[in-house]
Amino acid sequence: MRTPTLLATNDDGIDSPLLAALVRALRPLGRVLVAAPDGERSWIGKAISRQKPLLRAEPRDAMFGCPAWSIDGTPADCVNLALGHLAGGPVDLVVSGINMGSNAGLPLILASGTVGGALEGALAGTHAVASSIRLGKADFARLKLPDATLPAHVAATVEAIAARTAKLCAQVVRRPRPRRPIVHNLNFPPDATAETPLVRTTAAHLRVGPLWAPTDEPGTYAFAFQVGDDAPSAHLTDRACIDAGRATHAILDFGRLAVTAGAARADALGTALPRPRIQ
Repeated sequence: MRTPTLLATNDDGIDSPLLAALVRALRPLGRVLVAAPDGERSWIGKAISRQKPLLRAEPRDAMFGCPAWSIDGTPADCVNLALGHLAGGPVDLVVSGINMGSNAGLPLILASGTVGGALEGALAGTHAVASSIRLGKADFARLKLPDATLPAHVAATVEAIAARTAKLCAQVVRRPRPRRPIVHNLNFPPDATAETPLVRTTAAHLRVGPLWAPTDEPGTYAFAFQVGDDAPSAHLTDRACIDAGRATHAILDFGRLAVTAGAARADALGTALPRPRIQ
């Protein structure tokens, strides 16, 4: 059996210590490549830098002990460029993270550069995993500072989350390639351990209110994110799971967007959909 190739990316930038922890955990699984933005590209979804005249990819192999590139683009740019030009062969799985902050609830999922990088891989036919950690406000602020290092209590949690993410990647990468674009979206609580189970959930229908607040200067507004309320759900949601201190595994099946109402239900691992009948 061919040794699998895994591509790691993120939206916090290639210097993020959380990305380094993820890469260390992935290396026993096969050939690992890294293609990540040269700086933070959060809240950018699956944006592609079509208006940029050039993308620049700077080798950073020594940083990770494997082929790596720092790219002046979005997470989706990084994945697309790596799959098309840098990887030197097929990639079996794209894994994005570990993100500083959770990506649970539909508005955050769709805005997330972390999920966007994974989705770019899924749309190209690879397996895809996104991994995020909910951080306390003080730890989040500290890690956003230039040249930030992980506090000891956060470092232990990140190593555990990296191991747990790699464990799921090892299971996913052995499966046949998915027939539809699917992203396994993982979110971990601040005190997660390697034994923290991943609970299967659905994405919460989070209602986010205004993201901008007026400033003292007339006609201007500053970003002021507010978490809204979850719409009622008959299922366990990713946000409810994290709120309860558990890790969450939501399967985001973007292929369902193209399924007609009469199509048979296909499983979330990529089972072929039935051919539509032509009347």
